[in-house]
Amino acid sequence: MNSIRNSVPTTAAGGGIDAVGMLLAIACAIHCTAGPLLSAVFAGAGTGFGVNPLLEWGFVGASLIVGVWSRARRYGCHRTLQPLLLFAIGLTLLAVGRIAEDRVESLALWCIVPGAFAVAASHATNVRCCHRARVCGS
Repeated sequence: MNSIRNSVPTTAAGGGIDAVGMLLAIACAIHCTAGPLLSAVFAGAGTGFGVNPLLEWGFVGASLIVGVWSRARRYGCHRTLQPLLLFAIGLTLLAVGRIAEDRVESLALWCIVPGAFAVAASHATNVRCCHRARVCGS
């Protein structure tokens, strides 16, 4: 955690929003990977643990908000499209996975987990591009 915090510039040009985005995307990937396992474990108890479409769409919505905010604030610093492209691919995979989950559950996992990691990678790339540009105050 300290390495992420130390690598993120804390200026008005973006602050720790990319760290928040990375943590959110990783939490999403963990939830989507561990969710089916925990659901199977808790199925006997009838709890329906981890199965909540609102939570899962909440991850997608929060990723969209944090990602767009971060890209909008930092693109002016580095003018590199790579973070935006990674973010768009990741968010598309997340949305396709969520929509496919009701129809083809195995496809959902193959879309959601890589999508979440692509979103996390886009935040890391955004930070790296700002460091290289040295314009964002980093």
